Amino acid sequence: MCLTTTTIAILLGLSINPRTWCTFCPMGTLQHILGKDRYQIRLDTEKCINCKKCDKVCPMQLDVCNSLYKRDCIKCGRCIEVCPKNALAFEN
Repeated sequence: MCLTTTTIAILLGLSINPRTWCTFCPMGTLQHILGKDRYQIRLDTEKCINCKKCDKVCPMQLDVCNSLYKRDCIKCGRCIEVCPKNALAFEN
């Protein structure tokens, strides 16, 4: 099973999407199940100036400002740190 999913992830990752493995990864799935909706990123749209700095620093290559539900977010906080207007924050 591991060999099969790894092979699929490598082939798809090289040709389609570099984050294909995240779809198959059992650790990410488990983290999502256990974490549920805790510590989601909240965007204050009135403060946001659409500079896209948050998108540039996201290690998961997420469109931070345009995704309300960020399932793949690993909650690293890089987007929050780089925001010049403090428009992003974790909600409890």
